[in-house]
Amino acid sequence: MKRVIQLSAIICIVLIVMTQNGFSQMYTNSAGVFNGTSSYLAIPNNAELNPTAAITLEAWVYPTATTSAFPEVIIGKNFSSSYSLGMYQPSSPLARRLIFYPSGGGSGVFIVGKTPLPLNKWSHIAVTYNGTATWFYLNGFYDTSSAQVSGPIAVNTDSVYIGCDRAATFPAYFFSGNITGVRIWSTARPQADIMRDMYIPLTMHFPSGLYTGLLASYPYISDPQTVDWSGSVNNTAYARTMSILDLSQKITVFYDYNNNVSFDGLTAYLAGGNVSDYNATTGITLEAWVKRDTTGTQASNGNVVNKSGGANRYDYGLWVNSDGSVSFGLNDGLNFITTPNGLVSLARWYHLAVTYAQTTGAMTIYVNGDSVSGNVIGSIAINNNPDSLCIGGISATAYFASKFKGQIDGVRIWKNVARTRAQIKGNMYRSVTPDGALPCVEYTFDSYTNAGHGSGNGYYVGAPLMFNGSAKITSEHRGLNNELSSPMLSANELGYYNTSDNSFSTKRFFIPDGSAAGITDSVYINAGGIVTDITAFVLINQTWVSDILLTLTSPSGVSVMLTPASGNSAANDLMTIFTSAADSTYGFSNLALSPYSPKVKPTNPFTPFIGTVRSGWWKMKFTDPVPGDIGYVNGWGIKIMSVTGTGNETNIPFKFELAQNYPNPFNPATTINYTIQKLGLVTLKVYDILGKEVATLVNETKDAGNYSINFNASKLSSGMYFYKLESGNFSNVKKMIILK
Repeated sequence: MKRVIQLSAIICIVLIVMTQNGFSQMYTNSAGVFNGTSSYLAIPNNAELNPTAAITLEAWVYPTATTSAFPEVIIGKNFSSSYSLGMYQPSSPLARRLIFYPSGGGSGVFIVGKTPLPLNKWSHIAVTYNGTATWFYLNGFYDTSSAQVSGPIAVNTDSVYIGCDRAATFPAYFFSGNITGVRIWSTARPQADIMRDMYIPLTMHFPSGLYTGLLASYPYISDPQTVDWSGSVNNTAYARTMSILDLSQKITVFYDYNNNVSFDGLTAYLAGGNVSDYNATTGITLEAWVKRDTTGTQASNGNVVNKSGGANRYDYGLWVNSDGSVSFGLNDGLNFITTPNGLVSLARWYHLAVTYAQTTGAMTIYVNGDSVSGNVIGSIAINNNPDSLCIGGISATAYFASKFKGQIDGVRIWKNVARTRAQIKGNMYRSVTPDGALPCVEYTFDSYTNAGHGSGNGYYVGAPLMFNGSAKITSEHRGLNNELSSPMLSANELGYYNTSDNSFSTKRFFIPDGSAAGITDSVYINAGGIVTDITAFVLINQTWVSDILLTLTSPSGVSVMLTPASGNSAANDLMTIFTSAADSTYGFSNLALSPYSPKVKPTNPFTPFIGTVRSGWWKMKFTDPVPGDIGYVNGWGIKIMSVTGTGNETNIPFKFELAQNYPNPFNPATTINYTIQKLGLVTLKVYDILGKEVATLVNETKDAGNYSINFNASKLSSGMYFYKLESGNFSNVKKMIILK
C-alpha cells in the first residue's frame, strides 16, 4: 500500500511513503503505563483479529499492583465470548499467575498457570492454543500446559483491549503496571520460536516465512494512537487515560536495538517487490555488513544483495565467493569485477561496498571502507528490469542455489549514486536514515525490521521484504556465539560518522583472552583546547561481555574505567555509546548486562577528563582477564567537546545541523533542536504534505550556537508534515507526524 505525493514547495521530487512506516527515529522504545482503574488501549474489531483454529498471545509486562480483587487482563476480546489473557491472583501477590480464556466458554472455562509473575519486574509472557491444548511460557520457558479446553476459538464483534477486558455485566478487569510488545498470532507458536523472537521488535509489515501468522504487533506503545506494525490491516490501538513510559535511551531487559538477519545458505533469503527506488540506470552504490558462518558449506557464490529475476537475469549484484573474494556484477554478468581471495574470512563482520558511475565507467569494490579492486568498463547504462530486490539469495532461477550463509545487516541501495571512499568509510557504523541529503533505501532490521526506509530529500522507500525459508532476525540477547551483533550504532544524533578529526579508530583486532595486560589502541586529536565534555563508543563482539574491562586514558595521563570486568554473567556483544547524558549506568543487574540501549553512562563518570588538554594521543585499553571467551574489536572512538583560550574567552566549533524532532509521532507538542554554524538569518518553517506553509517557528538573525524550540501543533490535524531549516547556503528538511 503506497501513496505517491507531489511536494513541490519543499522537495521537487516524488515521495513514496509506506503508510505504516511512521517513525523517523532510528530507535524507538516505549511502554504504556496503566493505572489499574481506567487505562487501556482499544483496537476496533476486524476479521483479522478473530483467529479460529489457533492463537498465540505475547507481551512484555511489568505488574505493580500488590493486591487485586479481580484478574488483571493484559489482552482481552471479551473472555465470555472469545479469547482473553491476564493475571489471576487467588490469594496473595506471590501467587499471581497467568490465566487464559481460550474459547469463549464463559467465566468458568479457563486455564491457570503455575509460576508466579514477579512484581515490579519485566517479564515476557506467552500463551498458545491449537484447538486441543493450551501452553503457557514465562520469559520463554515452559510454565504449564493443559488439554482441559478444546474446540475452535469463538468469534465476536468486540474490540480487542490491551490493559483490560470489557465483557458485559463483568468488571473491566484493569491491569496495573506497564505493558509493551503485544503480539497476536493465528498460529500456536512453538517454544523455540517464542524464545527466538521475544527480544526483537517485530515490525513486520507483511510477515512471511517463519513469521507467517503474525496478525498484529505493537512493539512500541504510544499515546494517543499505537501503530500496528504487522498483518494485512493496520489495526490501530487507541489510548484511553493512559500515559507513556519512554524507554528509548534506557537499559531494558527486552528489545535489542541492533538486530540483523541470519541465513542458512540453503532456503533462507529475503525478497521485495520492485519499486522505482531500486531501478538504477546511470550509477549505483550497494553497501552491507556481512559475517560468514563457520559451520556447514559456503556456496560458491553467496549472494548478498541484487535485483534479479527470470532464468539468469540480474541488473546488479554483490556476492561473496567461497574463497573469501568479493564480486560485483552488472547486466547479467556481462560486466563484473572480483577482488583477490581471502579478504572476507569466516566468523567476522566485514563492511562491503561497491560503486559504479556511468559518467566515468568506473567500478570499485570496498572492504571495510578501503578500495581493494576496480575496473573501468566504459559508459554503460545499467539494465532496468522490473525485478525483485533480493538479500541473501537471488531470484534468477539459474542461480537460485547461490545463497549466502551467515548474517547480513545495514543493506543500502543508492540509486544513480556512486559514493566516494570518504562517504563510505565515514558512514559505515551508523544508519544514514535521519540524514537530510542522502537518497538511498536502507534495511537495518531494527525498528523497521523488514521495511526499507529511506532518507534525504527523496525519502526513498523500498518494498517490504518477504522472509523466505528459514531467514530469521537474530538478537544479541539470544547469546548465541555464532550469531554476533553487527558493528552498527543506533544513536545517530551523537554523530559518530566523521573521521576528519581522527577521533575514530577503524582498526580491527582480537582482545587477548585471559590476559591482564590487555591490548591498547590510540587515536590522535589534532585540535587544541580544554575538554568540557566527552563521549566514547565501542563496537565489540564478545561471547561473555562481562569479562571486558575498558579504560580510556587522556593525553595528560588521566584514566577512567568505563566498564568493570566482573565475569559474573553472560551476554553477547557491546555496541554502544558511553555518555554522561544517558539516564542509565552500565552495570550488572538482572538480564541487563550489555546496555540494551543506544547509549549508557560509564560505570565511572568522565569528570576527571574535564579541564584537561584535548590535543594528543587518546588511548583505549581493552582487557579480558578471565580466560575462555574470545572478544573482537570492530572499531571505537571518542568525541570531545572543548573550549579554547583562557579566562572568559571561548571558541566553540559549531556546524549546521537540523535534528529529528522528539517525540515523533507527537500530540500536540514536540521539540526541534538545531545548530547554526555562523551568524546569519535563520528561518525554520513547517509545511503540510502539499507544500503549503502552516507555521513559521524562527525568522531572525542568530549567532552561532545550539538552539531548541517547542512546536505546539494543537491547531493542526493529524498527518505528515515537513519542517525546513535555512540559513545562508544551508538548507535541510525533515518529516514529522502528528497523531491525534
